[in-house]
Order: sequence, then structure tokens, then C-alpha cells
Amino acid sequence: GYAVCLHYHRSAAEANTLAATLNARRPNSAITVQADLSNVAKAPVSGADGSAPVTLFKRCAGLVAACYTHWGRCDVLVNNASSFYPTPLLRSDEDGHEPCVGDREAMEAAAADLFGSNAIAPYFLIKAFAHRVADTPAEQRGTNYSIVNMVDAMTNQPLLGYTIYTMAKGALEGLTRSAALELAPLQVRVNGIGPGLSVLADDMPPAVREDYRSKVP
Repeated sequence: GYAVCLHYHRSAAEANTLAATLNARRPNSAITVQADLSNVAKAPVSGADGSAPVTLFKRCAGLVAACYTHWGRCDVLVNNASSFYPTPLLRSDEDGHEPCVGDREAMEAAAADLFGSNAIAPYFLIKAFAHRVADTPAEQRGTNYSIVNMVDAMTNQPLLGYTIYTMAKGALEGLTRSAALELAPLQVRVNGIGPGLSVLADDMPPAVREDYRSKVP
């Protein structure tokens, strides 16, 4: 199996627990790296020691660099992180399960967050990954590089009220197709996985749960 670098933003305990579990099964098979890849519309994040701000691309490059530092290589990139919540076009006073994001500032922040996690951060991670592959001398370069983007079946069957999320996943699909063409000369495969209905939240109202299930082909 692959050794993995687990990225996290705030969930240090969960990431470290998973890494410990994996390392117990196979020593030196997992590391964790913290990085804030959010707030893409805001100013660059300052370094922990108060140093100059670090751009999003440099933060993404740092994740890829961690793999090279620890293992001397990075063969696969999986873009799996995703913000997911409704952003209805019109105000809504429904039961609260799908809260309305009605005011302008909140909607703009939601758009930045949803596009940031689902499309913009993956773009810069792919860019950082590809740069490292391209910078590797041809005689040392591997032949089995792969990028996997987690897209969503909702791009073809949108869920009511999730317009911005659907747009962002559509952007990720476009990134997947475009990157596959651009990175083919480096022998980097780029694929998207669009899962349909899976595990639903325990607190999801039964009527909503059945509505989701009824739409499964």
C-alpha cells in the first residue's frame, strides 16, 4: 500500500489518531501536515513565527514538499476536502436543516469558502504537484503519477438550494479534464470520482432522507 501524508487544517487530534493507527499497522506509513488552505479571497496567511505572509500556492507547495522531505517522492495527490452546505438563491424560513445564507456578506463568504475548498485549493495543489514532477530530471521521474479529484454526482443532478456548491464541483470537473490534457506529457493521470448517495447524517429529517434516496437511479 501507499504511504500517506494526511493534511488537516484544525482537526489535529483526528489526523494524528488516524496516522497513529496506520503507523501501528505499518511503521512509517503515515505523517500529518497542518496547513490552512481556506480564506482564498483574503490576504495571504502570515507565518506562525510572524514571518512574511505565505501565499496559497506556497502553502500547497509545502504539503507536496513534506512528502519529498519524508519519503523523497510524491506519486499520488487526492483532492478530497470539501465544504458542503446550502446557499439558496432566495431567502428561506424553513426548518433550519438548510439554513438560509441571505445577507450579502455571508453569501460572499460562503462563495469564497465553497469555491476555495472545492476548486481553488485543488487547482493550486495540482499546480504544486505538477511543478515538482516537472522539476524532477527525466531520468529520475516516475511513470505512475496520479491525481484523483473527488467530484460529485450532484453536478448532473443538482440538489435544491446548493447552487454555489454545485457550481464549485462543476469547476472541479473542468479542472480535472483540463489538467488531464495539460499533464499528459508528464505521464500524470488525472481522474475524477463522482460518488452518489452514501452515508447520510444521523440528524437528517426522514422526509429529506427519503427524498434523497428516491432520486437514486
